[in-house]
Amino acid sequence: MFKFLDYFKDNRKKVIIVIACVLLIIYAIKTYFDFNEKNEYNESNSSSSNNTTAIVKNNDITNTNDNNINQTENIVKIGSENEAVEKFVNYCNNYNIETAYNMLTDECKKLLYTNKEDFENKYVKSLFDKKRTYQIEKVLQSSSTDNVYKLILSEDPINKGKVDESNNKIDYITIVNTNGTYKLNISGFIKSESINSSNQNTYMQISVSSKLIFVDYEIYNITAKNNILVDAVLDNMENNIKTYIEDEDGNKFRIINDEYTAETTRVQNGKEASFSLKFDRKYSSNNKEIKKIVFSRINIINRNYYQKVFDPENKTTSYKEQMSTYPKYLSLEVEL
Repeated sequence: MFKFLDYFKDNRKKVIIVIACVLLIIYAIKTYFDFNEKNEYNESNSSSSNNTTAIVKNNDITNTNDNNINQTENIVKIGSENEAVEKFVNYCNNYNIETAYNMLTDECKKLLYTNKEDFENKYVKSLFDKKRTYQIEKVLQSSSTDNVYKLILSEDPINKGKVDESNNKIDYITIVNTNGTYKLNISGFIKSESINSSNQNTYMQISVSSKLIFVDYEIYNITAKNNILVDAVLDNMENNIKTYIEDEDGNKFRIINDEYTAETTRVQNGKEASFSLKFDRKYSSNNKEIKKIVFSRINIINRNYYQKVFDPENKTTSYKEQMSTYPKYLSLEVEL
């Protein structure tokens, strides 16, 4: 003990330097491991802090690497329906427009967003005007393979400081599963159905080519051919009880007429016109089949007409007003 004290007195400076070096090395080692632990934590949470936080139901999400893309075929490889929605939201959040657009079905592109610019301006800029967190929930089944999910988009609380549900945005996304490949229908669009039915009377022929089914309504694509000498209006849109679709149980679904005017369904004499009409029928997997579309009050406009008259003596042509025998109103229904 006394020898150690004598050594310490004689070599105090050296001992202090050695102790200081040891303490410095210990501090450096501790700092290194603390930094690595913090960095690993940040990396493991970067997907939620920088992109979105998902509340996923029904399936576990696997293989969420955004680089898992076949660049040749431009197809995103996806392991589950939930992962399909997650990837789509992340791409939109990060303004990866092309990859997000390529996740849409061909039908959705053709009918709703014909190009990437249309998709960006009408969908992404509207719903993803800022970083969004999200929740997804399976709500409906549109077929044996296709499911409908409710997507709730919220402002990122990390950026805003609190959750404000009043600014939430909602979309319904249908996952289309084709031989294990997942594609998306967005904006509440579920599917389209071909119809190709028609009916006619003395005055008019009405054809229904197809319908588009959305979560909150259905749109019917219609062509009307006017066979008479004056104009006709299928619906003047003054109320919504004149034009409707009817299911096999006799339930009637009215036209959403506040989006149209009388000119929407005007068909000029001797010509045909095409238009799309929206009906107030919400989607359910238990919905009965629609059996017919009914136009119960078609309005004949200006029942008098002008007949072309040729004067052979003077070799002149004039028009003479004639009184028609057309009814003021008529009806026509098309079995679907």
